[in-house]
Parts: sequence; C-alpha cells; structure tokens
Amino acid sequence: MAFKRVPQKFTATVNEVTIGTGTSTSYTPGFYPYYKNTWFEAIYSADEIGQPGLITSLSLNYSTSYAYTCSDIRIYMGHRSTSTHANSTDWTPLADLTLVYEGANMTIGAQSGWNQYELTNPFFYDGTDNLVVVFAKKAPNWSSSLTVYYTSMANTCLYRNSD
Repeated sequence: MAFKRVPQKFTATVNEVTIGTGTSTSYTPGFYPYYKNTWFEAIYSADEIGQPGLITSLSLNYSTSYAYTCSDIRIYMGHRSTSTHANSTDWTPLADLTLVYEGANMTIGAQSGWNQYELTNPFFYDGTDNLVVVFAKKAPNWSSSLTVYYTSMANTCLYRNSD
C-alpha cells in the first residue's frame, strides 16, 4: 500500500485549490518515471477540496527538472465514496473514471516547480464525494532523475508499474 500523495493545484471555475504541503520528494507520485509503464491513483477528500466546481486543469509540483519523454500520458478523474483504499487491490474501476487529459509523445518535467496540465475534457466535481485522480503513462525509458513534491497520507494512493 502506497502512502505518497501528490500535492495538487486544481483550477476550477470557482477558484484555485491547492492540496497538501509537499515537503518530501520522490519519483513515485504522479507519472512515476522510474518505470516505463505506470498507473498511479490518488484519492482527495471532499473536505480537502472544499467546494464543487468544474475542474479545468491540475498541476504537479516538480522538485527537479528533467525532460522526460512519454509516448502516452493520460489523466483520469472520478468520484469515490471512500476516502481511503481498503487494501492494495482497491482500485477504482476504469468504468467509473473519466478521461480528462491525453497526450502522445510529450515531454514532462522539463522545468521544476508547478507544471500545469490543461484538461481537454474538464471534469465537474460534485463537492460531496471524494475525488479520485489517476495518472497513467507509457514511456520508452525510465528515469530516477525526475521527482515530485508529495504529502504523506495513509492509504490514499496506489500504484502499479512494469517495464
């Protein structure tokens, strides 16, 4: 069970919401460049987000800069009633997620600091359920050079990977 959460900035029609303080760093959260193929799922509670609204972008705060090329990246969002994962197999079903961002042959993390992803399919967050965000990617290579700030929260993240 993973315990690392990506601090995120969500831009909504109401205002910007930043979740987490992000004082630790790792390559695990977000697009997880240490493996070629990854799926990273994080749950953000309704209390953390604090309001309903149309989410139009999200940002990752990279602690290092490293131009990492991905052949395919995708971001999914969905609503979830539970605020934590019950176990290491408690994934949100793909059928319950909405594809909000997709890109091919992209370079991520070329600059440290907040990197924003404008959603190609904005997501309406209801303000009642918890928000689940999934980062999925395929890349021709792996790297341990790109790291992201994160905040530790027990049982709110899962990840799987392969080379």
